[in-house]
Amino acid sequence: MDAPNAAAIYQQFLDDVGQAIANRDFAAYKARYVLPNRLIAVQTTLVIETEDDLQTLFRNMCHVLELKTVRAPSRACYAAEFSDAGRTIHGAHTSWLVSQTEQIRQSYKARSTLILCDDNIWRLSASQYEDSGGILPNQVVSMTAPIPSKPTEND
Repeated sequence: MDAPNAAAIYQQFLDDVGQAIANRDFAAYKARYVLPNRLIAVQTTLVIETEDDLQTLFRNMCHVLELKTVRAPSRACYAAEFSDAGRTIHGAHTSWLVSQTEQIRQSYKARSTLILCDDNIWRLSASQYEDSGGILPNQVVSMTAPIPSKPTEND
């Protein structure tokens, strides 16, 4: 049996999530995420703690894509490596927004961390997007009201 390939696993994750977005299938999208989840964009950091938080993010992303006549981002892994005895993948990918007729603006890059869960499914635990000049990650984050952290004893 061949050894697992971090880049192939990461690309399959990107493809699966892309298909969930294209189908506007929140259940399939949610199945590939770990909560809490951290999304870091240039403008802010979101900590997605609940399924409702994730659904808000998903709805906002789908709304932005629909405004741009894009089914889903096209994404390609360009680096991935295992850590934590093969239970974590740190990967990087480039995304493009392509409408039915043209590429919309420039590509943008992201780094993501996948973890292998007890059910043998790779799920996203964190993403960090580079400055994308207002493309999808920053637009979605700016639409998503800050998701409050859990109250502390002082609240």
